Order: sequence, then C-alpha cells, then structure tokens
Amino acid sequence: MFERCGNAYKFMALKRLCLFILVAFSACFLECGYTVVGNVQGYEAFLKDYKRYSSADSGLKVEKIEGFEPVVDEYFSFGKAFCDGIAFVRKENENYVLRRDGTLTQIAENLSEVEIEGGKYAFESNGKFGVKNVFGIELLAPIYSEINIADDTILAISDEYAETFYARYDSKEAVLIKKCNSKDATLLNGEYLFSNGYICDLNFLPLTACGLFYANLPCEGKVVVKLQDAKFGYVDLSANKILQGCYVVAHSFSEGTATAVMPNGENVVIDESGTKLFGTDNMRIGNKSYGFYCYESGGKYGILNDKFERLTDAIFTDIKYEKSVSGYFIISQNGKDKIYSPTKGDVYDCEEIIYEGRMFFCNENGLVTVLDNNLKKLFSCDGVEYGNGVLIVEKGGKYAYYERIQ
Repeated sequence: MFERCGNAYKFMALKRLCLFILVAFSACFLECGYTVVGNVQGYEAFLKDYKRYSSADSGLKVEKIEGFEPVVDEYFSFGKAFCDGIAFVRKENENYVLRRDGTLTQIAENLSEVEIEGGKYAFESNGKFGVKNVFGIELLAPIYSEINIADDTILAISDEYAETFYARYDSKEAVLIKKCNSKDATLLNGEYLFSNGYICDLNFLPLTACGLFYANLPCEGKVVVKLQDAKFGYVDLSANKILQGCYVVAHSFSEGTATAVMPNGENVVIDESGTKLFGTDNMRIGNKSYGFYCYESGGKYGILNDKFERLTDAIFTDIKYEKSVSGYFIISQNGKDKIYSPTKGDVYDCEEIIYEGRMFFCNENGLVTVLDNNLKKLFSCDGVEYGNGVLIVEKGGKYAYYERIQ
C-alpha cells in the first residue's frame, strides 16, 4: 500500500496480528493471582501485564541499520509516519504521540485508523464534523458538514458558510481567520484555497498579480495568470511584470523553465524571461526535473536531456514523477516498475518503486528493499514509510523509527 501525508510515503503489508497462547501460560494465572471467572477486571490486568512483558514493544533495543540512527531506541506494536514533527504510535496496548526528539506523550484515543494532518483530525458526532488535536483537545465543535485540514490551517464548511482557522497540533483552541458567506471553498494547502472560481488567500480574497487573477499556485517566484479569451500568461512576482507570451495551456515553472502550449498548438519550453528555448508540434513535454524533461508521443513516454536531445524513444508506459535521480529514472513498462538509465538500460525492476529522501523503496511480493542513490542495498523489511525526514520500518510486526545519518 502506498500512502502520502504531506511529504510522507508508505509501503505497508498491514500485518496487524496478535497471538495469545493462554494454555502455555496457565501457571502465570495462578502465580500472579489473576482469575477469569468472576473477575473480569483481574483478567484484563493479566492481559495488560502479559502484553507488557511478552509483546513486540517490550523495550527491546531496535535493530541497528548502517547509515541510520533510531529516533527512539525501542519498538512499537503500531506506528504511523511522521507528519508535521509528530507520529502516532502504540505500545503495551496504549497510545502515544512520538516527537522527533524521541519523547513520548501518552494519549487516550487510538488514532491508528484516523487520518491525521498537521497534528489534527476531523471527528464525527451526530452526522456533523469537528476537529481535535492528537492530544484529544476539541478545537472545533462538531457543527460542520465538511472539514479540510492542511498544515496549521483548517477550512470548516457548514450548510451556509465557510470559515478558516489557524491551529497548531498543540493548540488549545482554533483561532478564526475569516468567515465567508459562501460554502464554495476547497483548501489547496496551508496558504491557499479555491473559492467561487478563484485561487484565494485564507481570507477568501482572490489573488492577483499585475491586475490578473492567479490560474495556478506560485512556483519559483512566477505564477500563471488568466488572460482574456481563455488564454494564460506568466507574471514574475519579484519584478511585478508580465512575461512575454500567450498560451492555451501553461504549466508552473520548474528548475528555471516552464512548458506551455501556444495557440497554434506548438508545445514550447520557455525560460524565466519568457523566451522560447524549444518548440515542437509532434510531442507533449513535461516540466524539467533533475535536469531532464519527459515527453509524450503516441501515448508513450520518453526522455530528453536539458539540450532537448532524445535520450530514449517514447517507449515507456509511464515515467514516475517526471524526474530522474542521480541519472536514473523510475519508469513503468510491461507491468513492472524499473529503475532505468539511458546509458545502461534497465538496472533494477520490481512490482512498485517509490523514490523519496534520496532512497528507492522497491516493493516485490510484500518485501520492501531500500536502495540508496547509487543503488546500494541498505536493508530489507516488511514495510516502510517516510515522512518529515524519518523512516518507520516494519519487521515482523514491530515498528521502529530511524533518521538518516547525513
């Protein structure tokens, strides 16, 4: 399974398995004084002690992995990836919030099945939604029909209006930013929202540059803006000037260039001044990433270098993320993901490959192999997540957290 939280990525086998062989521990019932009949409370106490001293999270020191150091030197029976500096974990059948410095804070609620964003989550009561932080403090009462959360921003939508709020994961209350008498709003990220056909700030005010409405989010100091007749252009935000050019399709800047489509159908690449660097009528070009461009022709994908020379023909089903990594690409072909080099060809293939944090996560038959940028094997495990610079590694139902040693 592959999940994302902000910049978190996950391969998890989801093998949540608890085995209790009570016959082998029958003597323990007698010695510890726990009984089942007529003493349910005592039996629950036995189970708690049994898990404390026999489960995966019994204080064992975590396995050493070359090139990594543990965030905290103990295993957990369940763990989520770090997001906004915290992670939810379980040990000894109890719930905790783990911070980057390794400190643990016990909490009441089991958040293993809850989607957490910015240290907060939406909860439902009587068909309405509110917001709590990970410590269980109610930030917004359950009076809304929809909740969106991104970073420290909350967008709460009722049947008649929308409101934006500010709240950190450790806040005691949510602070109102703005109320809008329209419920047409979607949170794009922690700084921008889309409302009534416009990209807006958190005060629901449509954003403009040089008097033109934003058509996309700013990137590298440039923003795509709406021109007349359903056309698009670019504005340099630092210079507050419109770049030359008029397009029917315009993509955000990436690594100093942007790809767009002219009214005559020509696909072009422009630089930061708006000057055309390259144009073609027979293929669609993706944004520059790690010094390369991907292109699409006839429903297949290929690779160009930064001089727009073809490194490969359009032979791939997909090129993941339109990016290369240290000269390697992640491509899809014949039902497999592959790490591919234009000079060496296929160098590694498996069912699914994800790249994040200068590592390749390669999933094959439920086993995840982690490779570095040079394709050196770092370790294998049952599952791995990455978020906020922290790896969570699952092996044999145990979860441990590691930071990469720089």
